[in-house]
Amino acid sequence: MNIQSNDQYLIASNYGTKAGQRLAGMQQASVSSQKVDQKNLNRHLEETAKFYKDSNFSQVEEKSSEKTKGKSSEETAKEKKFFLEGTTDIYGSLPEAEKRDEPLYPTMEKKLFPALHAMEKTVEELGKHPTPEEVDRSNIRRLIRAFQPVAEAFEGSYDRKDFKKSMKKIQSLASSLGKYKDISVIETELKKICPDGKIPEKIQKEIDEYRDKQAENFQETYKDFRKEDMDKALKILRNPEEPESSKPHKLEAKDRELLSKNIGELLDTVEEVGLQHKDPETFHEGRKSLRKLLNSMNATEDTFGFSEKDVKTMTDLVNVYGQAQDKYIAYEWLHKNGFNQEASIMMSLYEKSQKQALEEASKFMKSGTLERVRKNVQS
Repeated sequence: MNIQSNDQYLIASNYGTKAGQRLAGMQQASVSSQKVDQKNLNRHLEETAKFYKDSNFSQVEEKSSEKTKGKSSEETAKEKKFFLEGTTDIYGSLPEAEKRDEPLYPTMEKKLFPALHAMEKTVEELGKHPTPEEVDRSNIRRLIRAFQPVAEAFEGSYDRKDFKKSMKKIQSLASSLGKYKDISVIETELKKICPDGKIPEKIQKEIDEYRDKQAENFQETYKDFRKEDMDKALKILRNPEEPESSKPHKLEAKDRELLSKNIGELLDTVEEVGLQHKDPETFHEGRKSLRKLLNSMNATEDTFGFSEKDVKTMTDLVNVYGQAQDKYIAYEWLHKNGFNQEASIMMSLYEKSQKQALEEASKFMKSGTLERVRKNVQS
């Protein structure tokens, strides 16, 4: 390798780091000084370049990555592929359950443990510094929602305190991503009311600052989850207490009993919270209770054989509620940041969308869907 003056600058610019800048500075100082012969200069620069390439450069790269965390990168996003990406049928996409020697409830073995393995695999695919967009594409949030009610059905198989702590760690990741995803919801809803779909510069600037803040919060939560929280949670959730009986028919009967009890409680919650409230907070709680019930039904369809029509009706209602909720998320942010004119328009759209959701909910409550689901799990 024979480094001439122009090549030395090229090396420095290619590094694009303090390491490269130092190399460039060394080159300038050395060339300007006639006291160092070219042969020794070349050798010295080669050794210094190798040193930074093998050690400090990788560290600088990692720090640089941390500084730009949360930034959208189309090129980076295309490089990563996730095995749950794009799927709406989480359980249909999970890997086959691994056989374990100890007796287990069938749903734990077929649904919960494969879902936990999928979460671990997805975090591995995401790596150390994923963008929030990549985490969203990975479907890990949908995965967590899918197995959450299943895990809760078997809460009695764990130490209660340990179980709550584990699920809290997992939920914190999903919540952090949800807050980041709200930004794209705000932008989408705003474009609908702006001329030519162009968000005013002043509002866009506030959104960008908010995005940076939420991306930073997300990266911090994800780092903790990947480094410690996930392993702690998995260690607990993968090691339940053994059932009282190891006989297959008794395990199946108890499995069904626990799932039935859990769905019954979720049905009670939907009815207690109600689906007829205009208050935005209670309206949203109604949607969350219905969505959790739906996730539990999707996970246990092979056990109870729910009507496809009932599942679709419930799914459609959850989506209609979601459309209204998106508008309220946008309204809240606009109102909080002092964009009163846009906030007023968004509130009008929310009220209109909410009215439609409440009308659909009224039909749903009269359709007998919840009664049929309860009958299914009790028979």
